[in-house]
Amino acid sequence: AAWARRTYLGGAGVATADQQLEHREQEHGRGPRGLLVLPSLGGERYPVRDENLRGAVLGIDASTTPADLYSATLEGVALALSHALDPSDAGRVLPVVGGGAASRPWQRILADASGRPVLHTDGTDATLLGAALAGAEALGLAHRIVPLAARGGELIAPDPSAAAAYAALRPAHRGLYEVVARAVR
Repeated sequence: AAWARRTYLGGAGVATADQQLEHREQEHGRGPRGLLVLPSLGGERYPVRDENLRGAVLGIDASTTPADLYSATLEGVALALSHALDPSDAGRVLPVVGGGAASRPWQRILADASGRPVLHTDGTDATLLGAALAGAEALGLAHRIVPLAARGGELIAPDPSAAAAYAALRPAHRGLYEVVARAVR
C-alpha cells in the first residue's frame, strides 16, 4: 500500500488515501471498476512461486484516476490473498491485525474480494490470539473461542454485489500470473 500511495497518490498519508477511497466508494459504490492489478513488485510467493515475477495493471483508460489505480492495487493484493483461502469456508471470519489493517476502506475491499467477513482486532497479543484460534480450530473448538476474538473490533461484511464481481474476476486474476510470467521478465 505504501508504494501505491507514493506512486499513485503523490505520497499521501494513510488518512488522505482512505478519504480518497471513501470518496470513490461514495461515487461509484463498492467493488471493482474495470482494472485488474497483479501486485508482484518483487517476485511472488503465492499463488505461484516466482521470484522474478513482476506486477501488471490491465484496463487503464482515459477516465482512470489515481484513486482508481490505488484502489485496484489494494484489490489486487486482496485477490491474491483470496487465492489462498478455501472457498468452502466462505462464511468464516477473516481476522486482520496491524496498522494498515485499521483502514476501513481496506477492510471493505478485503471483505468483498475474499467474500468473507473481516474483523480488525486490536494488535495487542495478536500473535497469541492467532495461535489460540489455530489451536481451537484444530481441536474443533473454534466455535468457543471465535466469540472471544470478536471482542476486538467491528465485523465488516462483504457487499453481495461487490463480492460477486470480485468472484467473477478471480479466475482472470489467477490466470494473469502465468501470462505476466511469460511476457515480462
